Amino acid sequence: MKYEEPTINPFDAPIPGQSLTDTPGNYPWEHPSKYTDFMDASTFVWNRLHISNNNKKIIALMKMGVPIESLTRTTLFGGFINGLWNPDLAIMLAPTVAKMYLAIAQAAKLEDITLDLPKKQIKNLVGEIMALKNTSSKKQKAKVEEFEDDVVKGLMSRKSEEE
Repeated sequence: MKYEEPTINPFDAPIPGQSLTDTPGNYPWEHPSKYTDFMDASTFVWNRLHISNNNKKIIALMKMGVPIESLTRTTLFGGFINGLWNPDLAIMLAPTVAKMYLAIAQAAKLEDITLDLPKKQIKNLVGEIMALKNTSSKKQKAKVEEFEDDVVKGLMSRKSEEE
């Protein structure tokens, strides 16, 4: 599959102030949160993480090297988007949810878990991708296309070590 750069139309965007004319309450986060108590929200997260199917997916992601910080942020942001809690409660839940993921990793006896990606490593990764993209050699372009194919397929489509 060949990657084609999407055409960007700078005029295909909302005009300034357009959000102020929308009907309030269109999104879940515009309503009162389902959970306002820290214990209720953390119990909800704990129960969701320990559903058998979710637990297997979490362990697979950790085996692939997905940082616990990323899993925590995704969980908390998803809860906010779905109207489960407000941003303040999400910030309070962050350390607890990270410890929940650590507990799952310890229970699964995972040895090499990633807590977070250092900023230097993220900058290096982005720099390598940009350098590959700007090169003109066919071999390098093939590497970029292969990388982009992997990104398009996503993490969940990769085969696990057990298969």
